[in-house]
Amino acid sequence: MYALKRTDSGAIASVRLNEGLKKIEDEAFYHGRYHLLKSVILPSTLTEIGTNAFLQCYNLREVTLNDGLLKIGTSAFTVCKSLRRITLPSTVTEIGHCVFDGCSNLREVTLNDGLPKIGIRAFNSCSSLEIITIPSTVTEIGPRAFSYCGNLREVTLNNGLLKIGDEAFDNCKSLESITLPSTVTEIGKGAFHYCTDLIEVTLNDGLHKIGGNAFYNCLSLESITLPSTVTEIGNSAFLDCRNLREVTLNDGLQKIKDKAFNRCSSLEKITIPSTVTEIGNRSFEDCSDLREVTFKDGLQKIGDWEFQFCSSLESITLPSTLTEIGKGAFRGCRNLREVELNGVPQYVKSGAFHNCEALERFLFPAISYRLVNIIQTIHWEGLEDGLNEVRGVVQLEGDELFVSRATSIDCSDV
Repeated sequence: MYALKRTDSGAIASVRLNEGLKKIEDEAFYHGRYHLLKSVILPSTLTEIGTNAFLQCYNLREVTLNDGLLKIGTSAFTVCKSLRRITLPSTVTEIGHCVFDGCSNLREVTLNDGLPKIGIRAFNSCSSLEIITIPSTVTEIGPRAFSYCGNLREVTLNNGLLKIGDEAFDNCKSLESITLPSTVTEIGKGAFHYCTDLIEVTLNDGLHKIGGNAFYNCLSLESITLPSTVTEIGNSAFLDCRNLREVTLNDGLQKIKDKAFNRCSSLEKITIPSTVTEIGNRSFEDCSDLREVTFKDGLQKIGDWEFQFCSSLESITLPSTLTEIGKGAFRGCRNLREVELNGVPQYVKSGAFHNCEALERFLFPAISYRLVNIIQTIHWEGLEDGLNEVRGVVQLEGDELFVSRATSIDCSDV
């Protein structure tokens, strides 16, 4: 069923498989005697390559896959470090997990229409791969499919793709731009994590969810616009995007989860759409250049430590719909001078304005019984060490509530 060519030492250097063969069995060439195998010629009758078929054939340089091949099994060519190019025929309908994982010299990959899915870690750690085009028939890119492809600089995604899996392009440090087609509905967790050269991201209508850590540590990213179809931004989605200066959020967004924009130190302004009801904990913490925050009516909860250490923030106006200000929400906003509330929140938790050294004025829309009760029972932490409670620092003039040298509010007992 096959012809062999050996080296002088007796090791097998090349294999020609004869016509009529339909399947290469699992681990068929995963043996010590094939460690010097350089080339394989496959017959046109072949429909399946089994699991681990050519695993660790370190010297395998050339494989030609013919039309008629349907399935490539899990880890079929894993760690074939000398393999430089591969073309998948249009008849291939299944790529198993880790098929080309660790093929560190694989530079050229051609995928043809007909392929429905790219499996988990299919091209993981193909560190020489530079360009990839995903056919329109592919609906899902599996988790870590192209992770750690350190030289991958160009990715083309076509209409038809529905989901980008978790960590699909994690640590693709040479990738500079990505455009998601309108058919993509979900970006998985960590999908573009640590793509440090990623400057431009285009998201289109149709996208619903951005997973946690999706763009974490994309240090070169400067702007992002979320389409109105996005309803959720996951935990730490844009954490440590330190050059992100411009973020546009549109109506339709409902929830911003914990640490979504944490340590985006170049972000200067943000508008929270009216459809957002809750901002998770620490979402804008350490955004040191953040000067302007606009809240729309509809917001009900500001999470714990939400704007902590936003040292450039000078004033905020909170909407009438707000019912809760979380613990330490504006802690360490050292230049915050004015807080205007269009309603009286039901809960203002401990340390919400702690270490707001420049805080001078709170402005309320009207004086109510509840507001008077809060004023009478509120706890103010003084600037001096050991001074735990200051009373008589609230000055009421008309409907304006003035505060002198007050650095936090604790209404947890109210």
